[in-house]
Amino acid sequence: MSTKPVAKHGHIGLLIIESKSNQLKSGKSTSSEIKSGKSVFKDLKSGNSVFKEELKSGKGLLLEDLKSSKGALKLDLKSSKGALREDLKSSKFAFKEDLKSSKFALKEDLKSSKGALKLDLKSSKGALKLDLKSSKGALKEDLKSSKGALKLDLKSSKGALKEDLKSSKGALKED
Repeated sequence: MSTKPVAKHGHIGLLIIESKSNQLKSGKSTSSEIKSGKSVFKDLKSGNSVFKEELKSGKGLLLEDLKSSKGALKLDLKSSKGALREDLKSSKFAFKEDLKSSKFALKEDLKSSKGALKLDLKSSKGALKLDLKSSKGALKEDLKSSKGALKLDLKSSKGALKEDLKSSKGALKED
């Protein structure tokens, strides 16, 4: 029976001691088994103290790890909080700048639209004046041509009437 694993694994060693204890009680153990049981017990004691030391050092290391992790976490939280504040400040500033530029752009659009509307009104007014002038000119031309045509019609009607009168007079004389 090897005693090496017993020192490393205390719970296995306890089972072995219990088994040896039962053998001693029953009187079936030999002196070599008794000696090996004693050495197992010594190994268990030394394993137990090693285990306790490992636990103590592990606990210390764990506490150190926790402290350093806690410190690192605090630093991370502080830096994240600072970064978040900076992001909020820059976002707020950028938003204000966007509002200012949008307001300025809107004013510029309104000015240009107002100017374009004035130009459209002026050009429409000018075009309307031109249309009125050309319509007035065309109306004058129509009146002149109508007057001329009327004069021609009157002349031709007058001439035809004279001819009719002459022929009627000539027909009356013959009768």
